Amino acid sequence: MLAPHNKSGISIQRRTDIMKDLDVDSLAVMNFIMNLEDHFDVSIPLNAMAEIRTVEDLAMIVLKMKTESKT
Repeated sequence: MLAPHNKSGISIQRRTDIMKDLDVDSLAVMNFIMNLEDHFDVSIPLNAMAEIRTVEDLAMIVLKMKTESKT
């Protein structure tokens, strides 16, 4: 899902910094996160969004929100 936002054309890995490595601005990150929320039917809290830097951070918060929504 990040591929269309990958302006730099690098290989996307777990440790890829979304804004720095992919050359994505904060507005694009917010739009991408909203798309993820819709796709995975989760709600990512604003305070958690501030902590998302890498692809792994993003995956972990989506997984956490998905797990919490089942309980």
